[in-house]
Amino acid sequence: QDHDALKIAILDIFGFENFSRNSFEQLCINIANEQIQYYFNQHVFACERQEYINENLTVLPLPAKMDFTFYDNRPLLDMFLNKPVGILALIDEESRFPKATDFTLVDKLNANFSNSPLYIRSKSSFSSSSISSSSSSTHQSIPSFSIIHFAGQVQYDARGFLEKNCDYLAPE
Repeated sequence: QDHDALKIAILDIFGFENFSRNSFEQLCINIANEQIQYYFNQHVFACERQEYINENLTVLPLPAKMDFTFYDNRPLLDMFLNKPVGILALIDEESRFPKATDFTLVDKLNANFSNSPLYIRSKSSFSSSSISSSSSSTHQSIPSFSIIHFAGQVQYDARGFLEKNCDYLAPE
């Protein structure tokens, strides 16, 4: 008897998060949710559609009011996960530089992703070069950026990203 066929697996993680202040933890949670959304879309919709095609089944078009398309978040996952120039890879890279700051991280993200429709430079973020060249200490700038996720736009406050990325996890 195949005992694997009698098992049920449960995945329990935080859902998509969008708070008034979103930090590194929310970024990681939201990336995990993007991956789950992609898996769900591929296995429920794309694979099912392909099976219909493989079996030469005719799928009747839906009425215009019921038009159904699912959001393909693969470009967003690529932006997060690509190496060497994905958001997570750039956070790792910047974490290795001794003089790196959360501002230099956001500068690097802006330089690499400003042309993406899924990435938004935040208006509250000043570049590290403009901060260091400014003689005024009245700037209350926040290193931040926004991402357009499948569930909506989230602004991330990058303060502490580099430090949190270097947190040590003890082996279990």
